[in-house]
Amino acid sequence: MDTSADSSNSSPQSTDIPTFGSTPPIDDSASPPMNVPISSLNEADTSSNSSTFIPTPDTPEPVSNDPVQQLVDQAQVEAPVVATKNTGGSGGSRTKRVFALLGVFLMIGGVSTGVYLVGRQQLSQTSAWDCGLYNFDVDINGVVTATNESSADEPAEKADIFINGELVAENVDVPALDSGRSKTIATVEVPSTGFNWSVQGKPDCGDSGIHEVVLSCPIDTGDGIFIDLTNSKVLRSDQDQSAAIEGPRSVSIPAGNYSVTLASYDGGHPEGQAQLNERWFARFTNTSGGVIAESSPINDLPEDQQFFTERVNGNLSFSQDATNITAVHAAYPDTTNPNSVQPVCLVLTPSEETTAQCNDVIAYDTSWNQLSLTELQALEPGNIVRFAVSGTASSGTFTKARFSINGGTPDETTTKRPGTEEFYVQYEIADDDVQISVTAEVEHSELGWL
Repeated sequence: MDTSADSSNSSPQSTDIPTFGSTPPIDDSASPPMNVPISSLNEADTSSNSSTFIPTPDTPEPVSNDPVQQLVDQAQVEAPVVATKNTGGSGGSRTKRVFALLGVFLMIGGVSTGVYLVGRQQLSQTSAWDCGLYNFDVDINGVVTATNESSADEPAEKADIFINGELVAENVDVPALDSGRSKTIATVEVPSTGFNWSVQGKPDCGDSGIHEVVLSCPIDTGDGIFIDLTNSKVLRSDQDQSAAIEGPRSVSIPAGNYSVTLASYDGGHPEGQAQLNERWFARFTNTSGGVIAESSPINDLPEDQQFFTERVNGNLSFSQDATNITAVHAAYPDTTNPNSVQPVCLVLTPSEETTAQCNDVIAYDTSWNQLSLTELQALEPGNIVRFAVSGTASSGTFTKARFSINGGTPDETTTKRPGTEEFYVQYEIADDDVQISVTAEVEHSELGWL
C-alpha cells in the first residue's frame, strides 16, 4: 500500500506571521465612523419621557440642590491638582474626585468629633458628686446631716427633705464639703414612734431610710395608776412653747397622795452635741384647767442610755380629782440645744403613811463655818462656798441630794458633810454673780425626790 501523500490534490494552508515592525493590514470592510451633529443631540425629544444631556463647551452643568453634593462639587473645583500619571481613559479625573471626597468626609467627621467632645465636657460637669460616698441622713430626732466620705471635695447644692412622704423642708442649703467632712444642714419635726424619711439633693444624690421605734413602758405598774405616753411627740426646749408640751390628755386620778415614777426615751444625739437638760415633768389639772399638782422633773437622760426611769415624788398630794395630764419640758426655754426627750409613761402609786420633807439649805465656808446672810453678801468672785441640805422622815432613808444653782442643771451628789446626814456641793463665786439662788432636793428611799 502506497502511503505517500499526493501533493497535487491537497490544499495548502498558510499563516501570515507579521515580523517585528511590520504594519498590520487595514480592513477596508470596517464601518465608517458616525458623524452626528452636536446641535442635534442637544435638541429636546418631545416624544420621549427621558432625556440625555451632553454638555457643550458653552453649556454649564446643572447645579444640584443637595448640600452634600454641593460640597463635593465645590471640592472638585477647589481641590488642588494632584500630579498623577495618566494611563488613559478617565482614571485621572477619578483620582481627583476621590481626594476631594476624602477631604469633605474628613471635614464632616471633624465637626462631628467636635460636637461629641463638647457633649462629653458638659456631662462631666454634672457628675461632680460620688453618690456612693456622699450621703444624707435623718436621725431619730429629725437632725439632718450631709457627709462626704469620698476622696474629693464636693461642691455646694440644695436639698429637699421628706418625712413620711411629705415635703417638710425645701431648698435647704447644703454647703460645700471637704473630703471626710460632715455637716448638720437642718432639724425637722419627726414622729417619735418611727417614720420614713428621704433627702433629695439638687442637682444630685439622695438617700432614704426608715426609723422603726416600738416603745413600751419600762415601769412596773403594780397596783398603781398607769398613764401611757408612748405615742407622744419628742419635747424640745429650744423652740416655741408648743414644742415643749404634750397634751393635755384625759386621765382619771382620784384625790389622794401618790408616789410618782416617770420614764423617758431619747434615740440619740448628733455627734459632738451634749444635751444635758433632757428633763420633763407631769402637770395635773381639773376639768376647768386649774392646776392640781405638778410632779418633780425626771433627771437628765444619761448620754449612753436611751431609756431612763426615776421615781420623782414619794408623796405628791392631789386635793381633788385630776382629769387631765400634760407633759412639760422642764428646761423650756433653753435654746442652747434641743434637749430632746420623749415622755414614755408614768405610774402613780398610792402613798403609804410614811411622811418626809426636805429641810432648808445651809451655806458653809471651806472650814464648815455656817455663813450668815451678811457674810454671804460679802463674798467676792473666787470665794468658795459649800451648800448643804438634809431631810427628815418618819421612816426610810435619804440616799442623795441634788442642787440647782442660779437655774442651772441640777447637780446630784451623795457626798455628805463629815459626821452628818447633810449632802453638799461646792461652788465658786463667779464674776457675774449678782445674787445666788440655790434650789435643793433630797431623795427618800421610799418616797422619791422631795
